[in-house]
Amino acid sequence: MTELPDPRTEPTISADRAAELLGVSRSSIYDDIKRGGTIPVIRVNGRIRIPTAAFLRDMRLEIEDDKPTPPAPLPAPAPAPDCTHRWAIFYLCVTCGQTMRDWPT
Repeated sequence: MTELPDPRTEPTISADRAAELLGVSRSSIYDDIKRGGTIPVIRVNGRIRIPTAAFLRDMRLEIEDDKPTPPAPLPAPAPAPDCTHRWAIFYLCVTCGQTMRDWPT
């Protein structure tokens, strides 16, 4: 089987490449496009390009995502026990770093 394109490096593919990936004829791809079928297309100056990410998603083809999972957000800092909350710009306490959104009401 042909290697799947990476949408980050190859944002669009040709109809020929789509046919190769699906294992169908080129005319089948163009027939689907003409009918307004399931294949998403972009038309630019008479040329047909297929968005790679949408094509892979719609055709349920899997790509390996090598991006690491982003780290979990850090918890809000706990206020100092003797903090009197001197609020500065953007509702941020200059003493302990807590925001008004985190402050118990």
